[in-house]
Amino acid sequence: MRRRREGAAPPLKEATWLTPPADDQGAAASGVDAYPDLPRGDEECIVCRDLACGHGREPVLSGVDCALGPGQSAVLLGANGSGKTTLLSALLGLTRLHAGGARLCGARVRRGATWRLARQAALVLQNPDHQLRLARVRDEVGWGAADAGALARELAGCGLRHLAERHPLTLSFGERRRVTIAAALARRPRVLLLDEPTVGQDDHALARLLTRLQAYRAAGGCLVVATHDERAADALAGSVWRCEGGRCCVGGRELLPPPVPRKDPHAAFA
Repeated sequence: MRRRREGAAPPLKEATWLTPPADDQGAAASGVDAYPDLPRGDEECIVCRDLACGHGREPVLSGVDCALGPGQSAVLLGANGSGKTTLLSALLGLTRLHAGGARLCGARVRRGATWRLARQAALVLQNPDHQLRLARVRDEVGWGAADAGALARELAGCGLRHLAERHPLTLSFGERRRVTIAAALARRPRVLLLDEPTVGQDDHALARLLTRLQAYRAAGGCLVVATHDERAADALAGSVWRCEGGRCCVGGRELLPPPVPRKDPHAAFA
């Protein structure tokens, strides 16, 4: 039996809320939303060594030591203001590096090199309205797509086919968020950085999104997800990066918070 690589999360657990709608099951069966394999090399996709980063004169996070390779994932946990978004931004050279260093797909991360780093990585921000600028959903997802089939593949994979002709700003917040994620996936980046991607998703949409992200990782993608969603963390965590007190503690799934018992909403009517 082969050992699971460190940083590779287990498959999604079977649960009622993880059952995709019938139309998505059909899409999966037809292979429309299969994610194509990404190039895998010997080098790590993300490497941070004693990294300190922040927007002002003082770093928000210090002493960050972590590494992820192709097909691996990490969830970034911590309270609001703990530095999760700062670290994601730093990996693309959007935040000041005070000390240490980082490499992304072999390239040194530094301020002013974002355009070069973005050839290998995609960052999806917390607010989708900051990344939507075109008149139709299909235009947003198709712009910058890596291949001819990427548009149809990501519209299906992210549950957006019925919204393809809509203006993105007429959609709900959760739908707009899926548009930005689909657009990032269509580029086929080697590294995908997601900041709170599951906000605004109902159970079916969440199941669809997590399944899509697992397909990306299984194809060789390197995934880092900042989240407060315990279900997303449990489904996607290979390693766990926990931000607290100006430090980033890197470990395994033992750093995940214990699951919170969920009440049956129908129990009161039984």
